[in-house]
Amino acid sequence: MRTKLFLVALFALPLFLTGCWSGTCEEEPLMCDACGPNGCFDENCDPAFCLVDTDCAEMEYCNTYFNQCYPQDIECWYDWECPDGAICAWSDEWGLTTCTNPNPDNVCTSDWDCPENSYCDEFSGRCQESVECVTSAECADGYYCDDRNVCSPRPTGDCTNDAQCGQGAYCQDGACVNSTLCVTSADCLDTAAPICDDRGVCVADDNPPVPCTDNSGCADGKICVDGICEDETPRDPALNCLINEHCGEFGRCVDGKCFAACVDASDCGTGQICGTSGYCEDDPASGGECVANVDCADATDICVDGVCHDACTDATDCTNSNDRCLEGVCVPNDVVTPQCYTNNDCAGGEECFEGVCRVPCADSADCAGCPGNPICGLGGYCMDTNDISPECSLTSDCSGTELCIDAMCVEP
Repeated sequence: MRTKLFLVALFALPLFLTGCWSGTCEEEPLMCDACGPNGCFDENCDPAFCLVDTDCAEMEYCNTYFNQCYPQDIECWYDWECPDGAICAWSDEWGLTTCTNPNPDNVCTSDWDCPENSYCDEFSGRCQESVECVTSAECADGYYCDDRNVCSPRPTGDCTNDAQCGQGAYCQDGACVNSTLCVTSADCLDTAAPICDDRGVCVADDNPPVPCTDNSGCADGKICVDGICEDETPRDPALNCLINEHCGEFGRCVDGKCFAACVDASDCGTGQICGTSGYCEDDPASGGECVANVDCADATDICVDGVCHDACTDATDCTNSNDRCLEGVCVPNDVVTPQCYTNNDCAGGEECFEGVCRVPCADSADCAGCPGNPICGLGGYCMDTNDISPECSLTSDCSGTELCIDAMCVEP
């Protein structure tokens, strides 16, 4: 910010202040008012651009944070006394601590290691000067506008994804096509690229919407929302359970997902029923309530898999207390619920180990009175066989029609 304000001041200088010497400012203080402790400037009183120290005059170093030549003899005690991008270090030449360039050779491993207006050359491992851009159309052939808005070399060969084509461009049939930036699809006026993607770039409609009435009409990995198949939000692995005890009292862990214990449907989330095993299950007969959002009685509801769900910003918006708010939609609360947090949460004699109340043991004989926990396992606690050697963590680990329930593959 200091340099930007300084440049504003430069343009306000009288026109007769020209011929700014590019050497050390302290030696020629009268050549141009622009010269001073903030750096040296060229004959036009503009910052002298540099990438490495050798680009600067004698007794100067290149501050790669600003790509500008600075005097070598700025004395300091602390880094914060130096211009941005420089550090305070001992100088053998001056015999004192001065502000210096921490990366004099502009060595880099990625573009983000480089100063503005430069990119990391993968062959030399050093920053190379380039130009700023807004879209890839502004860059020369073989270059693209990267995430830093700098023209960088485009990966060789055919493109395989839009990101390889940079800002304002997309990949189609292995070739990069220049396009325009957008906020919504309404900004995309070219019929060849009518869709505004999540990068804010107009792209071709390679995947037109697929209409549906429920999830059965969508491909794997997609769900039916408002009558259109959309990508299903991947489940956060941190929410997955492994055994029933991870799902609270009487809960069941099925395919890594918790299903709450219940007495009747009032204990369950939207679109669920209370199954015969005493825990909430997805209603196999659900659907038919809606196809699109407009079919719901509440105008703010969202139609998912043929069922009207409350829209939300947080859980307090969900009328069903057994729901949680996920991606703006109230869905059954399947968050893992530890059986305990401390030993005080457990019954007499049990201890809290990894969120589960367990009986401590020295050997398996100590577990003889533990229903379903006959083995003295990890950490000296009585455990089920599936706790110690889980057969599965997700249904995909099982074969055929088997489900992963309580870490075991079983037929439903």
